[in-house]
Amino acid sequence: MAPRFVIVQRASALAVAGLGFAALWIGGEMEGLVLAATLAALGLSAWEGRPRLSPKVWLGIQIAFLIWLGAGQVFGSRPLLTSFAALLIFVQLHRLTSRTSARDDLYSYFIAFGQLLLASVLTVDAGFLVVFVLFLVSLVWAMLMTRLALAAERDHDRRHPNLPVDRATWDRLGPLVRWPMFAAVSSLVLILLVGTMALFFVLPRMEASFLSASLLPPVHVSGFTESVGLGEIGIVQLSDDPVMRVRLFDREGRRAVQGNTTYWRGLALDRFDGRTWSLSDPSVTDLAWIGSAARQRGPPRETPWTLRQEIALEPLDSRVLFHVADAAGIYGEFRALEAASTDGFFVPGLRRRLSYTVYSSPPSPGVDRLRGLDPLACDPSLVEVYTQLPSPLAPRIPAIAQEWTRGAATSVDAALLIQAQLKDNFVYSLAQPASAYPDPLLAFLDEVEEGHCEYFASSMVILLRTLGIPARIVNGFQGGEYNSVGGYWLVRQREAHSWVEVHFPEEGWVVFDPTPVAAGGVAGRARIKWLERARAWADYGRVRWADVMLDYGLDNQAEGVRAALRFLQGEGVSLDFSWLGSPDAARAVGERNRRSPWKGLLTLLVLLGVAAGAVVSRGRPDGDAGPPELRAARRAVLRLRRRWVHSARTAADAPDEGASLRQWSAWAERTHGLPDATDLVDRYYASRFGSAPVPADLVPRLRSLLKDSPRSIRR
Repeated sequence: MAPRFVIVQRASALAVAGLGFAALWIGGEMEGLVLAATLAALGLSAWEGRPRLSPKVWLGIQIAFLIWLGAGQVFGSRPLLTSFAALLIFVQLHRLTSRTSARDDLYSYFIAFGQLLLASVLTVDAGFLVVFVLFLVSLVWAMLMTRLALAAERDHDRRHPNLPVDRATWDRLGPLVRWPMFAAVSSLVLILLVGTMALFFVLPRMEASFLSASLLPPVHVSGFTESVGLGEIGIVQLSDDPVMRVRLFDREGRRAVQGNTTYWRGLALDRFDGRTWSLSDPSVTDLAWIGSAARQRGPPRETPWTLRQEIALEPLDSRVLFHVADAAGIYGEFRALEAASTDGFFVPGLRRRLSYTVYSSPPSPGVDRLRGLDPLACDPSLVEVYTQLPSPLAPRIPAIAQEWTRGAATSVDAALLIQAQLKDNFVYSLAQPASAYPDPLLAFLDEVEEGHCEYFASSMVILLRTLGIPARIVNGFQGGEYNSVGGYWLVRQREAHSWVEVHFPEEGWVVFDPTPVAAGGVAGRARIKWLERARAWADYGRVRWADVMLDYGLDNQAEGVRAALRFLQGEGVSLDFSWLGSPDAARAVGERNRRSPWKGLLTLLVLLGVAAGAVVSRGRPDGDAGPPELRAARRAVLRLRRRWVHSARTAADAPDEGASLRQWSAWAERTHGLPDATDLVDRYYASRFGSAPVPADLVPRLRSLLKDSPRSIRR
């Protein structure tokens, strides 16, 4: 069996290399054959008797790899960071499989550190923090072990050239591999982590999500652009990736739980060519003129609202903002904001994490109210746009509309009949079966009667339009998963949905949803059972990671400084006192906070006093340790020495200021007539540096000597 030191050193070296690979794996740069090759290289590197390739073979492999890498970069579409990751992986695999000495491990650590740096750009996953901490602990320990191994190899090579290190040399290093050494190294790592965290929050920095916006591929959510083909929403529903997290509040600030029927509106489309929905008017209105108003948090002053939504949107490959209709005001740190002709909103620029607040007034007209409104009486220009039909339109589709709405007295009754027919008699499926019809919509309505939400919504819109009723399709998300730990709704890609809006005079656009209830997979996920609580805590941890680590930047630091200044000026800070129970109690605490003009200054003085005490206690000499009698004697002796030095400023025969305490006591005996000074100092030395106990009369006699010592000498 190998010596203990060798086993620990090799294990720590492989741990560092493995964590470098793990960081790239989290960044999405390792899978399949690359992952298998990595595991094989780590295993081979731990095997001293492994077969080794000759330098010529390695040279051929390196040339082939560089040709492959260069060809993919020049002629392919491989991203630059992916090529760099492949280069680091290849170099590390070569270093692991060709290792011959501890010096190779040092090179391996450098490569692993490069992998960690690259992964920090490729990912914002919270798992990277775990890998980073483990890497730091392993690296410090591995560097210590490797430096010792390298020194042992060099020393042995000087004495015994060209011979392997014998076991006796490694056995002499074995006692170092014990828990005290590991505890010391762990303490050092802890200090480094605390210092790093302090620098993280103090040094000026930019948001990680902003820096990675141009480097990381955003979450793919097709179906939320100005042109959407049939079938794209179904593809999105196959993914479980988070899209946004939303906190809902009513006008009084209470949490509002809307339930699984909440529709998170994205973009409405009005033109259909038989296969693709698009905007008839693709132009947008630039809302940049609102300037600083966009950075406020509202609420809107003139437009009524009933629901406030605080939304954290993940980086997406879509520019659309999602919210509950109708939006009375949108506020956030937008660099620009645009409005589409169909009441949608766009944020141009880099795809990064967005936090914004939306104030909405969701329409909820009753059926009786809608029966008294005629959509055909709307503005003719609106009716013309929202009754457009694809050309050519299969004659069977208008016939189906007439057949399904037979007996409907009003437009809303016709809409309800079409909605019920689709909901009750058609089947929801993410994959539409094959059909002999060339028209996919006609195939859905007249033959297969099976499809996903886009087919249901598109069919209802076209059927209504054949009746002259203005309607449009809306793409967004429905429902979500309520996280009781964080108090927010988690909306995933699987909640992607399409529904219908019908326009009624005086009421505006009203939602109809012809898709069966089971569509979108949202049913029954609002209440989290105990088995799902772990998932809720995990997602809440990811939210806090994003808030504290990824989205922490100059704005947060500046706000922290402003809050500290307000606190010191007695203005208080904005805190959440909801835990006190009643709003009156919260207001009372906030009022007391504002009425204390000196509280900030007093707090600062107390903190400075604590800091000064810590500095003074840390600055005490090592000799202050020991029994109380010895500490009291030491304090008295130090005061005596300061008194003698001060009194000697005008004396010509005084010793140097740096002279020993005994030299000063001899001078004080001679100059001040203190016969016991040298004897008392000798007795103090015997107790402090020897084994003699502290005499009971030592401290009182030293204090008496202090009283007899003059503060200065008169000429």
